[in-house]
Amino acid sequence: MKKIIIISLAAIGLCACSKEGDLQEKDSYREVFAQGFSLDPNARFVVAVNNTQLTDSLVSTGAIRKVIKTPGETQQIKVSDYRSGQLLYDTLLATPGAKFNVTILQLDATGKQKPVFISSGGNADNIPAQHVSLGIYCTSADLPDSFALRIYRLNFDPTGSEITGVDTLTRFEVIRKGQLSEFKLIDFSRDPYLNFYAFEPRDIKTGEVLPGGEVDPVNFVAPLLAVNPTQDKHIICNIDGVLMPDNRYSFWSSVLVSY
Repeated sequence: MKKIIIISLAAIGLCACSKEGDLQEKDSYREVFAQGFSLDPNARFVVAVNNTQLTDSLVSTGAIRKVIKTPGETQQIKVSDYRSGQLLYDTLLATPGAKFNVTILQLDATGKQKPVFISSGGNADNIPAQHVSLGIYCTSADLPDSFALRIYRLNFDPTGSEITGVDTLTRFEVIRKGQLSEFKLIDFSRDPYLNFYAFEPRDIKTGEVLPGGEVDPVNFVAPLLAVNPTQDKHIICNIDGVLMPDNRYSFWSSVLVSY
């Protein structure tokens, strides 16, 4: 499986005391969990929370869990590249709830691109049950540098022999090659055995479907999105395609990571 750098921090515990009727913050302790995956097999990251080093060896096969003291509801997160010493991120993260997450995605196999930093707070981003947060990534040399994308659900009848409807689940206004898209909420509440998920790439200027990317429920033709209902709350899919001799694209997708 292709590997991604992921850092997940789970925070527990918050203490406060009252002084003259006012709520005063005190130091609390939070449990921090970090796990690493990377497309670059030599990637190694240093992670610090509030200037306390969590690890200097976050690698693609490693994980670490620690309980650390936190001074309040705002944490300083620093991420550095171990090999070069370069500081990649130095940011403040608001953590008002009992849990928070920080994600570092190293989607570049050469390790030359700066990793993607994603932060969120509380309860797996409050993603509803039977829903996931979907991100899109693309590096295909044949596809346009940018394009739009629509995500559909194809609903089959109980026999599986007929498509009874097509639901538009979400739209990505722009996908740029080599950049992770924004995340969009996807509904997985329908019976997974009677539904398929498809994507339709479109020209970003004209809105026309790119040749070969048509979703055609009558003829059971569509580029399928490689996702299925899962316990994970985040999925990043890679969209790929090649230009065929007839000037039509052949599209496919794969899951880069889910967590």
